[in-house]
Amino acid sequence: MSLTCPSSCPAHAARPAATRRAAVLAVASLAAASLLAGCATRTEPTVAAPAIPAAYKPAAEPLVHSDCAPPACPVPALSWQLADGLQPASSGPWWLGFGDALLDELQAELARGNASLEAAQAQYRQAVALADAARAGLFPTVGANLSATRSRAASSDDGTRASTGTRYTASLPLSWELDLWGRVRRQVESGRAQAEASAADLAGVRLSQQALLAQQFISLRIADTRIALLQRLLDDDRQTLALTRRRQAAGVVAASDVDQAQVQLSATEAQLLDAQLQREQLENAIAVLLGRAPAAFRLAPRPWTAANASADASADPSAAPSADMPADASAVAPALQLPAIPVGLPSTLLLRRPDIVAAQQQVAAARADLGVAQTAWFPTLTLSASAGAQAASWADLLSAPTRVWSLGPQLAATLFDGGLRTAQREQAQAALDVAAAQYRQTVLAAFQEVEDQLAALRLLDESARVQQQAVAAARRTLAAARSRYRAGTASALDLVSAQSSLRSAELERLTLQGRQLAAAVTLIQALGGGWQAGAP
Repeated sequence: MSLTCPSSCPAHAARPAATRRAAVLAVASLAAASLLAGCATRTEPTVAAPAIPAAYKPAAEPLVHSDCAPPACPVPALSWQLADGLQPASSGPWWLGFGDALLDELQAELARGNASLEAAQAQYRQAVALADAARAGLFPTVGANLSATRSRAASSDDGTRASTGTRYTASLPLSWELDLWGRVRRQVESGRAQAEASAADLAGVRLSQQALLAQQFISLRIADTRIALLQRLLDDDRQTLALTRRRQAAGVVAASDVDQAQVQLSATEAQLLDAQLQREQLENAIAVLLGRAPAAFRLAPRPWTAANASADASADPSAAPSADMPADASAVAPALQLPAIPVGLPSTLLLRRPDIVAAQQQVAAARADLGVAQTAWFPTLTLSASAGAQAASWADLLSAPTRVWSLGPQLAATLFDGGLRTAQREQAQAALDVAAAQYRQTVLAAFQEVEDQLAALRLLDESARVQQQAVAAARRTLAAARSRYRAGTASALDLVSAQSSLRSAELERLTLQGRQLAAAVTLIQALGGGWQAGAP
């Protein structure tokens, strides 16, 4: 037995007619949208890329003089691999080149506990989530509604009769905006570029914190060595003061000579206290970098051995022991090595710097945002659909007669907005211009940083050799002054002057060594975390 309605049934005829009207309306909307799409034009904004020189300023001599031999020496500059300009290079453990295992341990702890790095990681996750949110616009939105409504309505024109009832409704609405003009795609592109920029910022923060830790660790080792040097000089000053007092008691020298020796001793004590204060501050700064409380952090003093002890001995066999060697030989540690930096680094290595990569991605995001602003002149086409049921009771919701549905497109356009869209487009264009200018400035600043450190390493290397000669000469002068003072042919002023010259020369040499190491760290940071060598 069939319950279907014949073709002549009015209800049967009305449904296809309504369906056909909805279909015709949808087709007409799509046709209008396609026509508008064919008439629409959108120009891609262009951004002038900064000029990249082929190489840095040539150095007259190698930056680092080493006695290494193949395969330990760096490979020729022509075999360097150029990094991708869209992704920051993954900087490896570049600090291993300084040859200190403790620095490697501290860098590992930095990766686990640094607060700035943790914040940058959270910001990156936030940017990725925003990019995913923009991508969700490419897909339809499906909801679910369940409601119960009790209402009272008049059942006659004069309002004398009224009816009260309850209506239960369950529906699944669907809405989908067709991305005819690329607005959603441009939003996805902008979100992706912002996420890539955030990833580059994260790499930049990581490299910055690593370099800061290396700089402070170098300064701490320099402070330890300076303290050991000043302690040895303090012992020398005490011996000189004791000798001068004995000579005064014997009537050989005047009381002014004792005063001169006392002044020299007090000056050394003041320098030692200042060095100890600097070390305490550096230790506290390292603790904060590692995410630890300064009160619970302690690094044992580790002055290094004399890197130039052999050179001093060959220059002056009769010279005193190296000033860099503390009295307690068990507390010394090997000196930090100066990494062998190859000559002729290609300037395109800068494309891997995190800040340059981030600036590139900011330009891409601003370009996409401008595309989004340009689509505001075009109408939006939204397809809406809903399927569900309505009944007077919950049990009737599952019966066939209570089912309801709706389907239809919506084409909407803004005819007048008082110049809002024009202002938004101009704002997006200005933002693109800002990002492009900042990108070019970032590249130029990067070249300046690299050139500055290359020049610093070259000139500091020459200064270190000159200063080593000054130390050797000051030691010979002090040895001669001591001999004349013991023989009574020189005054205490001559001896104190020679001691002052030697300590100044030794402290200056130590300062130059620290500046060389710091410049190497800054150069590695300026290059984006070192360099990559390819096969010859």
